[in-house]
Amino acid sequence: MSSLPFARLLVAIGVVLQLVTASVVGGQVAGRHGDEHSAFECTEDGLTRQGSTGLGCQLLAKYAVAAFPDAPLFWHVATFPTKDAAESAKGQIGFVADAESKVWLFSFGPKDAAPRQGAPIASVGPLQLPSARSYEIVAYFVVMPAGAQTATHTHSGPEAWYILEGTQCLETPAGESHAAAGGSMVAPPNTPMQLTNPGPALRRALFIVIHDASKPWVSPSNWKPTGRCLR
Repeated sequence: MSSLPFARLLVAIGVVLQLVTASVVGGQVAGRHGDEHSAFECTEDGLTRQGSTGLGCQLLAKYAVAAFPDAPLFWHVATFPTKDAAESAKGQIGFVADAESKVWLFSFGPKDAAPRQGAPIASVGPLQLPSARSYEIVAYFVVMPAGAQTATHTHSGPEAWYILEGTQCLETPAGESHAAAGGSMVAPPNTPMQLTNPGPALRRALFIVIHDASKPWVSPSNWKPTGRCLR
């Protein structure tokens, strides 16, 4: 075999590897080093995955809320055997979602307001709400490969995560924070951020953003992270 075809083969393999290391969060995918040219937006009407790799994000719900209780707010996560059972336990503010072949109930209220039925998974918070006339909750399920990073971005409300598998590292101007499977994380509104899966496994996670309904739920940011999450 001549050296020229072999060199071309190596280049092709390199391109494939770069594509596989794309990542997802906040409705966007970016290359390993935050290459905006590879970014795309998750569709808001269902599932977006990268071919047969299974990587990508799935919109679970967009849920309108006129107002929240005047108390520290928490995101309560539970699973149920059926949708009917989850719907009956929903309470005043909440919705039912399907992800990972499970029925999930996401409900919102004070820390002691978690549903008493089903299998409780987590209560994540408190969530710092911006002042707004009304709100929208956006919820996603995400599968993110090891070594991948999001583009830098902000949300017009708090973001919260529950990690199902793997790990994540969040860098903001305040520093970095880490969470692993079975753990959770919260970020305040209008915070520039970059989310990374430092590996070595796939990261599977649920996340929500509660934002001012009159503003976009996610926006690009010019803030430059240090990249500590991959060091």
